[in-house]
Amino acid sequence: MAVFHDGTAYAQAPPLGTSVNYAIIAGSGITNTGPSVITGIPGFPGDIGSIGGSITGFPPGILATGVIHAINDAATNTARNDFFSAYNNLAGRVATADLTGQNLGGLVLPPGVYNFDSSAQLTGTLSLDGLNDPSSIFVFNIGSTLTTANASTVLLLNGAQGNNVYWRVGSSATLGTTTSFVGNIFALTSITLNTGATITCGVAFAMNGAVTLDTNRISLCAQIVAPTEPVEPVEDVPPVATVIDDVLEAGGTVPLAFITLFALPPAELVDALNRLSGEVGTGAAVAGVQGMNSMLSMLTNPNAERYFGEAPPPRRPGIYKAPIYTKAVAATSYEPARWGLWAAAYGGRTDTGASAFGTHDRSVSTYGYAAGLDYRFTADTTIGVAVAGGGSSFGLSEGLGGGRSDMFQVAAPPGSTGPISRPRSPMAGTAYRPSATSRLPAWNVSPLIIPPTASAAVWKPAIVSPCRHGAGRRGSG
Repeated sequence: MAVFHDGTAYAQAPPLGTSVNYAIIAGSGITNTGPSVITGIPGFPGDIGSIGGSITGFPPGILATGVIHAINDAATNTARNDFFSAYNNLAGRVATADLTGQNLGGLVLPPGVYNFDSSAQLTGTLSLDGLNDPSSIFVFNIGSTLTTANASTVLLLNGAQGNNVYWRVGSSATLGTTTSFVGNIFALTSITLNTGATITCGVAFAMNGAVTLDTNRISLCAQIVAPTEPVEPVEDVPPVATVIDDVLEAGGTVPLAFITLFALPPAELVDALNRLSGEVGTGAAVAGVQGMNSMLSMLTNPNAERYFGEAPPPRRPGIYKAPIYTKAVAATSYEPARWGLWAAAYGGRTDTGASAFGTHDRSVSTYGYAAGLDYRFTADTTIGVAVAGGGSSFGLSEGLGGGRSDMFQVAAPPGSTGPISRPRSPMAGTAYRPSATSRLPAWNVSPLIIPPTASAAVWKPAIVSPCRHGAGRRGSG
């Protein structure tokens, strides 16, 4: 069943053939006690018939519009075969949800196919919501028995039709006293209606066993085959809905908690599925990666220089040449400042979305403050350590949620080579880190090209230049 889209896999009633003319079909007899009333409608009289046994209790039972067929007559045999074809048709339906072990009482169910591996029990009220579509179909495939407690009720909501409710029972069905039942009972064995129980807009067909009545009412009703107004499909279906449809069409089932959501109005349903999709949870990882990238971009920014005091002189050539008639002059030793201390601030914001995946716009902001200590091994090579603290926040559009976190980061910047010179002013760099939300693993998502509308400004000024070394004091500061 395509719950959200236009699929109609479960939207078809089973073929009933000539059984539509009957209210009761039995395999081994029909017995009535008290003034039961069987009522048909024009075109579908509500006959009763049995293949074996006998039909007794009419009167006092009354057939308001139909007739009692002779035992094992040709019409009843044909109707019984048609009913059994419908029984098997229902058995082949793919389940929307597995309700095994759950009481039907208190549930509100949308159209679908509901499976019970063994018995089914109704205590209280079961509500069937047609979602404003009178042609919606409800199928209950029950492995063994169907039993209702006394005074239980099946209630139809929002255009649901009793003619479109089918109870396929693997053995016997028993309706408790004064139960108000709705729908067609197709039982493989027998059907018993206790005192005062009613079937409104439905039938009682027992393939092999008997049908037993006690002051009951069974009424057929007219079938509404189409809604009086077109039913608008749900627009902008969340991807999670597509996944649910795919699971159902592949023969899987979904938890009942999801099924009960489908009774919501379309706008509320879309909002509920968006919240259940877990999309907001994807923001935390993106915020963490953005914070990490911000710090790494700052540390590896080639334009952000660290201050070590006096700039070193140009490097000596690898080979020193002098005229042969003069004595080579020893190069002047150079002892630069070896330690450098710096501080910086960084941060940024990205606003992204991926309509191709049906995701919502997401905003991620990060900020941090860092301090570092560098040591110069040579005029061309430094190494250091940096620590940073800050935070991140993220949120989804349409009020779907968000979050924040604190960050603490530690890094050991890699060594660098090349001349190092005194900076003349604080340096700044800009980095763009576009990203996209998806419920697919990142390695399965095609890269998205996003305009560089967001940036992270890296500010890394020269702060101090302590501990210049004096002559003869290498390695100490």
